[in-house]
Amino acid sequence: SNNSGPGRISPGDSFPAASGGPAHIRSAIEFLQLEAMQRAAGYGPSAAPYGGHGYGAAIARKAIYREPPLPEFLGLEKEGRQRLNGLAVFQAWLMPCLIFSGMLSLMSFSTWRDHRVQGAFLQGCALLIGLAFAGKAFVAHQRRGQGDDQRVSDQPTWFLFLAVTCLLAWLAGLILGSSNYAARMSPYYDLSAMGIAYNVSPGDLPGTRHLDASRVVFKEGSRVAEELSLGFKDGTTYCVAPIVAGNGTDGTKLASFDYWAVGINCCNPLPPATFWCGRSDLTNPAAHGAVRWMGDSARGFFQLAIQQAEAEYGYQAVNPILYTWTKDPVADVEDMRSAGMDFLMGLTVKFALLQAIFVIGVIFFLSPTGMQSLGQWKAVAKASGYLADDADGPALRASDESATPEGAPRMVGGRPGAVRGWG
Repeated sequence: SNNSGPGRISPGDSFPAASGGPAHIRSAIEFLQLEAMQRAAGYGPSAAPYGGHGYGAAIARKAIYREPPLPEFLGLEKEGRQRLNGLAVFQAWLMPCLIFSGMLSLMSFSTWRDHRVQGAFLQGCALLIGLAFAGKAFVAHQRRGQGDDQRVSDQPTWFLFLAVTCLLAWLAGLILGSSNYAARMSPYYDLSAMGIAYNVSPGDLPGTRHLDASRVVFKEGSRVAEELSLGFKDGTTYCVAPIVAGNGTDGTKLASFDYWAVGINCCNPLPPATFWCGRSDLTNPAAHGAVRWMGDSARGFFQLAIQQAEAEYGYQAVNPILYTWTKDPVADVEDMRSAGMDFLMGLTVKFALLQAIFVIGVIFFLSPTGMQSLGQWKAVAKASGYLADDADGPALRASDESATPEGAPRMVGGRPGAVRGWG
């Protein structure tokens, strides 16, 4: 057909400003101007057979004209101006905190001791969360390397960050919770499960009458006979002293000493005897209570110290029961529980603050300011000879404007408008 007639537009024609005329003419002119700018920039479609597209042109257009990346779970919006996904950042902080506090609570309380099967199931569920994030991070890495889904390859993912922090939270909660249970909560559960004996006289024999009592309140005037104490030294000094009623003269008349105050490294092992074990000053007249000694590892050494004291002072201990001397045995046991709860709450708050610092650090590192700072550091390191020249990666370089034609949108990863350093 004749292309030079009225109303015909040739490829080489210049286009007037699309300010007047019918709306469909202005739209057509604007479309042609946009295609001309794209061809000049080197990424628009070029004239070719089959409707203007040659073999492979569809692939080229797909690489150029992509759908805007969708905000994924724990992702960042990259189209146009940088915007953080607030919900994603909150989830990146919250998930490891929940795993840590859950594991810490599970291992600190009696749930793990009384319900092993259910506790193991909860442990496995928490571990699977971290492993699931690790799997998602691996899949995202594979797809980013293959480039089969640009929305995934361009999106920065928090899956690796979540995988690392969740697994660390699981392990830290497991270890610290077990430590809290062994040091504080287990003694509390053992002692609180036993009874309380009030107004007990050291002369009430045999001592096995109060074998089921973990907290004993002796009669007023009862005391620890420091002058009859002794210690068995085997690297560590295991100290023992009998609990007597009244003064020392009355105490030595007992047929057997069955109530003993004990402690570790708190006495002079040989006469002249000195003894300062316990949670209360021995000279305090208001202190006449005792908490049962529950540790098994030192019990045999205390028995040896008692036998040595029997040989030294000539008295007998037929059914010795070991105690820690204190002023208020009931309050001391409750303090163990309070200490365990304080330990749990303090670690939970500290972990939450630490996780918040990690999240803020990752956000800064992925931001243009952080990437620019890292690029400056790498430049200084290379200039100093600490970093090889080929260590640059595309995500660590500054924005490269030299390969972009003037006036055309800057392209990163084959898509205009993206910001380098966030993928």
